[in-house]
This record gives sequence, C-alpha cells and structure tokens, in this order.
Amino acid sequence: MKVLYVLDSYLNYHIDVFAVLARELRSYDVIAYVISRREKENENFYIVKQPSISELNNLKKIVEKENIDIIHSFSFGYSGLISKYLSNMTKRKLFYTFIRDPFTGNSLVNNLIKKYLDFLLRDAILVLPKKIRAFPIKPHYILPIGLDVSNPVKDADLNRIIAFDIYNYKFLNRGSNIRTLIDQAPTISNLSRDFKITIYSSDPKSYSSTYKNLTIEPLSIKFRAGIYYHGYTDQFIDLFMIKNILRGGKVVLNSKSPLADMFDEHSIFNDSKELPMKIKDIRDLDVNYSEIVEQYNIKKLAPLYKYAYSNI
Repeated sequence: MKVLYVLDSYLNYHIDVFAVLARELRSYDVIAYVISRREKENENFYIVKQPSISELNNLKKIVEKENIDIIHSFSFGYSGLISKYLSNMTKRKLFYTFIRDPFTGNSLVNNLIKKYLDFLLRDAILVLPKKIRAFPIKPHYILPIGLDVSNPVKDADLNRIIAFDIYNYKFLNRGSNIRTLIDQAPTISNLSRDFKITIYSSDPKSYSSTYKNLTIEPLSIKFRAGIYYHGYTDQFIDLFMIKNILRGGKVVLNSKSPLADMFDEHSIFNDSKELPMKIKDIRDLDVNYSEIVEQYNIKKLAPLYKYAYSNI
C-alpha cells in the first residue's frame, strides 16, 4: 500500500516527524510519500515549493508514477482543496487530518465553512489528531501525529520561556495569542530577572520587541527547550509543544485550548493575569508528562495508521 501525504504549512516545519512515520509504516507494508515545501534528504519526499492549482498535473503524475493508493491531506485549507481536486482527478481515496478548528465565532462564516467542508469531506475519511469535545463533525478515526520518543535529548533551560507564532493570515483562525505573553513580559521579568522570553515568528517584523527580557526571532525548528507558552485556542496538535516536552521542557497553556484536557491544573491558565505566576510556579514543580508523550509514540501509532488505511 502506498500513501501520499500533503502537508499543512505548519507541518512543513516538522518534516522530521513524517520521516519517522514513513520509516515506521514500512514495517507494516505501507510506503509513504510526502509533498513538502521544505527539503528533506529522503527518496520519498517530493519537493513542491508552492503547491498550486497550476501544479495539479505534476501532482497527478506523481500519484500515477508511484501508483499511490491513498492521498492523506493534513489541511482543510488550500492544501486540502488541492488534495480534493487531486483525488477527483486520480480516483484515489482521500483522508483528511484537521490540525486546527475550522470554525470561527461568526455564525454566517461558519455556515459557509460548513458547506465547504461538506464538499471537501464528501467520499473522504475525516481524521482528528485527538478527541475534541463538541466538534460538530464526527471523525472516522482519532490518530495522533506520532514522534520518535525513544531517545529524548534533555536540554531544557527553565529560565527561558518560548512561544511560536506560525500564522501568516488572520481571517479564519483565532491566532496564537502571542500578544498575551508580550503584554505580561514586564511582570514576568519582575518575578525573576532570570526569565527570558523568546518568540519564534513566521513574521518577526510584525512585532516590536520593547522589553529587555523579550526577543523576537525568525521561525526555526532548532529551538532551546524551556517553559513552552501555548496560547492557541484552535489547534488540535502542537508538535513544537510535544518536542519541547521531549527535551525536558514544561508547558503552560490556555484553558480554552482543545489540548487543555491533556494537562493538569499546574499547566493551565484561565486568565492572562494568571500567566506570570503560573510560569514561575511550574518552573519549580516536578511535572510528569509521560502519559502525554506516550500518546504520540510512533511505535504504537504506526499499526493504527495501517489499520485505518486498510479499512476503507
């Protein structure tokens, strides 16, 4: 069986994860190919810098050349739409993994999104990376995106608070709430002069670093582990967060996040004013994330992917 992965822009920063998934799936007679905007030294990674409607014929050639059985898109947005057209052109079965909530706080916009999703998911398999409370569309499978958790490198600096802002657009999502962390930077500094905040952004020029304990850097997959600020209220998976845990870091996250039910009260803040003390307290706590990490253990997840692909 052969599967073609088409990645959301966020996942282009985690090609290593899909390299691990491809390696593990080979043990179950599943060969994975990846359409990615970022280069990776792997024979199964096709580099398509800007997948667009104009490149559908090239993608069709890849599907036919490699005799792909399943197209698996990790996006309901632009890449997801391309995957839909590609599936229609090649008559291959289509899987979708939504990595964020497609719905907004606007009922009129949501009606349009629902019609779009009805079109997108017609004759397709919906997968979510975790169970989501009150999600209006029932998924066929719950399949987390797996990582290699066998040999974590512990390099956490718990005086460093890190955050990621990967959104390049603001219309259909609720963003990363990075501003909350920036606004609390002076208070965090007052609590401890050792605290340093680093925000990795896809658009660092859109921020102005006005505090001595705050730096804004270009988005990078090479980051120093520390106390991870997860402010997203619409993400179903945050691989930067999980990788930070693997490196010995800790997490504070918004109670409105779909991921909040994975963590105990020590990691969750309800109001932005709670954030500085939450960061200070968790630095000194002995927190065990082993159960969370095991949910993303690729060794356990690969056979579940095989099962899903074999039962369509």
